[in-house]
Amino acid sequence: MTRLLCDPLNEIDDRPPFQLTPTEEADLAEAEAEIARGELATADEVRAMWKKHGL
Repeated sequence: MTRLLCDPLNEIDDRPPFQLTPTEEADLAEAEAEIARGELATADEVRAMWKKHGL
């Protein structure tokens, strides 16, 4: 296996962990609750969102 000297996986990241704001924490908790309830977007809904945003 060849390892590159500049391979980013070989470098230690000394930055502190990313901190969410209280609002972001609440949004994440709600999203996780929706997933747990099975409230997921359909493939058609996802395609419509992509189209709306030009993706």
